[in-house]
Amino acid sequence: MQTQQPQIVIDFLPDGTMKREVLNVQGSSCTELTKPLDGIGNTEVTPKPEFYELPVVQTETVGVF
Repeated sequence: MQTQQPQIVIDFLPDGTMKREVLNVQGSSCTELTKPLDGIGNTEVTPKPEFYELPVVQTETVGVF
């Protein structure tokens, strides 16, 4: 399974608001990715459904003797 790299999309709206969208991330780790952007302009935070999902963890079972 190939996973896509996280991406941050930033839009600066005419009213001065900055809209941030994090793609390819599940769970609350998106807040850590955008932390450096905190304090830059007015930001509106609206969690996407992915925010409430648990991150996918891939495991592999090897032969047990």
